[in-house]
Amino acid sequence: MAELSCFINDGYTLTRTVPAEPGRHPRAVIVYRPALYVERELLHKAREGKEPRAIADHLADLIARHVVSVNGVKVDKTNAGRLHPDLQLKAAELVLMYEPSDDGAPAPEDAAGN
Repeated sequence: MAELSCFINDGYTLTRTVPAEPGRHPRAVIVYRPALYVERELLHKAREGKEPRAIADHLADLIARHVVSVNGVKVDKTNAGRLHPDLQLKAAELVLMYEPSDDGAPAPEDAAGN
């Protein structure tokens, strides 16, 4: 488990385990490097008036640059666009820090107060 930091430095990675969605995708362990704030703005800009293919290409590029692996498989420009759509969106949310990592989070039973 990585130690959380206030700064995003080279080599800083986080992990999130995404539960399986029966009939959609298996459980996925995503290891990623958080993006700087500018990446959020670039994605919003890419969505303005762009064709769906351009948006999908931008998202795949973001994922290829920031997701290290999914279930131990290295993510690169070749396979980033082939991630299951639900996992692509989850990966983007993680990279852009809209969703938390597992790192530093209390165990589910602790969070529930048990």
